[in-house]
Amino acid sequence: MDWYKQHVGYYLEPEMIDAGEEAEILHLRAKSYSAQTGSHGYVPARALPMITPLRSRQRAERLVAVGLWLAVDGGYLIADWDEEQADLEALEARREADRDRKRAQRLREQRPPQHHAQSRDDSAHPSRDCHVTGGVTGHGTDLSVREKSKRREEPNYSSSSAGADDGPSDPPKRRKTRTPPPRFDEFWAAYPRRVGKIHAEKAYAKAVAAGADHDQLIAAARFYAMEKKLTDPQYIKHPATWLNGGCWQDEPDPVYKPPVITGPSPAATAMPRPYAQVRADQLAYGSPRPDADPWPDLGFGRIPA
Repeated sequence: MDWYKQHVGYYLEPEMIDAGEEAEILHLRAKSYSAQTGSHGYVPARALPMITPLRSRQRAERLVAVGLWLAVDGGYLIADWDEEQADLEALEARREADRDRKRAQRLREQRPPQHHAQSRDDSAHPSRDCHVTGGVTGHGTDLSVREKSKRREEPNYSSSSAGADDGPSDPPKRRKTRTPPPRFDEFWAAYPRRVGKIHAEKAYAKAVAAGADHDQLIAAARFYAMEKKLTDPQYIKHPATWLNGGCWQDEPDPVYKPPVITGPSPAATAMPRPYAQVRADQLAYGSPRPDADPWPDLGFGRIPA
């Protein structure tokens, strides 16, 4: 059994509330285990660590204490399992019977046609013992009306000549040929993504019937191909989607202007100068000498070091 029945409001039951969240997890997993193994609600004690590795024995005892499980020899039994799953086996049996019936029906449909077997009573009929040519027996007498109507109802599966047929055969069915709309090949060659040709033919014929012009559709397809020349094909619309959406009437996308990226500034590319040159420039512009007092007396008192 691949599934089991579970009430949607089980977590509101007083027993489940008293059991707690950890025992609830064990209870649900044990139901899945029972449905998978077909144990009818029986959970062996040795299977508890496989169902819930952590504190499985304590959780089981908690379920027994609240009345959701019953302690039996060698394990536990889920209470009310048979009542909850009573209709499940009958439903599974009906589904299996339906699958067998559909399987037999498919086999009958795939079986090649055969000739209708003649009954034993027909072998004694005089018209069956003589050769039939053109609806007249070999003795020169016409077939009865009943025999003619019966032979018309019987399908003719033989591939013999027309003079030896038992009855009229059905005319051969003509295979429908698909004819594309006029000038569709030009549109198909111009469009940038050629997928779903049959759907594209229907959409093209629908667009033309709605009043679209052939030249307009072909020119728009060429422009769309030029516009999406550098685009990933997965982002290009299917031709049927493009036609059904009336995209040949869309305005062209605005021209994309990439940002102008200039080179680095001269200060960023300048090489660092030696310390001697930097110090010489400082002295030339009046910077204090290394031996000068860093805290000159400006009349406000000296700042202690």
